[in-house]
Formats: sequence, structure tokens, C-alpha cells
Amino acid sequence: GLEAHRDLLVRFAGFDDSDGDIYNYDDNLDIKAARITTAWNIRWWALKPVELEKVLEQIQYEFCFIFKWRNGLGSYWYVKDSYSSGDVVQTLKKDDIVNLRINNIPFSELLTQMEINYEKHPAESRYLSSQTSKDTTNNPRTTWNIQNKENISEVNLDMNVNKPGNTNPGGGDTNDGFADYYMNIFGDIKKVISCDIVNPAVSYNLETGDIIQFSNTAGEMPVEPFGDNWADYYMITDLQRSPGKIKIQAREVG
Repeated sequence: GLEAHRDLLVRFAGFDDSDGDIYNYDDNLDIKAARITTAWNIRWWALKPVELEKVLEQIQYEFCFIFKWRNGLGSYWYVKDSYSSGDVVQTLKKDDIVNLRINNIPFSELLTQMEINYEKHPAESRYLSSQTSKDTTNNPRTTWNIQNKENISEVNLDMNVNKPGNTNPGGGDTNDGFADYYMNIFGDIKKVISCDIVNPAVSYNLETGDIIQFSNTAGEMPVEPFGDNWADYYMITDLQRSPGKIKIQAREVG
């Protein structure tokens, strides 16, 4: 899927660059290892003209990555299996920020069971394989008192033929497949942090996709997040620059 994405960019958008000049392709996040060396295979066809942007976005959705521009370069992004201190671009303290807001993802975004259809039939309007994916290790459906017929999402994978994910995503890694990836992000209530960064020394080089932390040292943050601590890792999902400050929104990813 990743190779198809690059091929479409070359043939129909004129974007052709070497592996080393694409940020996160074969170093840093190294999406090549996560999606090609560990092969997420594609089978797809079009019998009539289709809009390029929609096809690119569908590939990104089914193969669990994002393409965006960063400092004039193409770049690829995805959520890793786990994070450590070496992934953190900046650690913010209360003196660096103002207008701190702590929220949870909406309950309506919770995704605890998926009925996945994949391996689309080449001639008929149906799929050759299907599976149910539900986290029976952490049991978020029990935690949130979700009833048997509630919060079930049916997903049709038209491109992804071999990585629907585990039937129990809670027992695997984030990048084992489609179900594991999206249930890691939406499978339980996660924290969303918004703030304005007023210290340019820690904000000048931040971009969406970067991993940040908030100081977990006592006294270096004004409050604790919902009785938890600040040990978690957050990915910047929205960033707005203005004179004297940068406004960010960051989502818990690990």
C-alpha cells in the first residue's frame, strides 16, 4: 500500500523524491520497515477515472499512515507500537504554556468492536474474507458498560488484503494490522490536551506529528490530568502559529 501511494504521487502528481529525502521514510519513524519490510499488501483496481486525492486518502486510511509536507519535504507518519524518551521532541512545563485545557476523546468516538470485510472479490460485489476484532484483553466494552449490539463498526477494506489485524487487538501490537492500529487510537478513552506555548525556545521547531510530553515532575505542571499523571506520550495533531505563541492540540498515543 505504501509503495502504491508513492507510485500514484509520482505518476499523477509529479512528486518524485529519493527515499532519503522523504522524512520518516527509511529513517526516524522508518515507515518503510513498518509497511513494506513487514508487508501490508494491496490489491486494487479502477474501471473508470477516479479522483486522485480520494484514492490517496483511502490508501492512507486502510494502510494506517499519513502523508504530509514538513519543511518543504514530503513526510510519512504513523503511531508506533510504543514510545520512549528518545521519541520526545519537547517536554513542556507550566512556565512554557498558558490556556491549558484537558479533555477526553468523545465517547461517541469510542471503537471497541469491528466487523472487518477484506479481500474484495474482483468480479462480484462482495468480500472473500471477514473477521470480528474485539479487545478481549483489556475489555473496554465491559469497562464502559457497552451492550452486546452497541458500538459495533462494519468496515470494508477495498485495498488492504492481508492486514485486517488481530481478532483480539488488545493482545497484539499497534502495527499488527488495521484493527490493532485504530483500536489503539480509538479503543479506549484517551486524553486530549490543548494549550498555547509562549516559550519560543521550546516551540520554534514543533510540527504536527511530533511526540511531546508534559513534565511529570511534581510542581512543574499546574494540575494533574483527571487524577492521572503526566507520564504519557502525546502526538501533536493540530498546530497554529501566531506572533509570540503557538497553539497546539495533542492526543495521547502511549
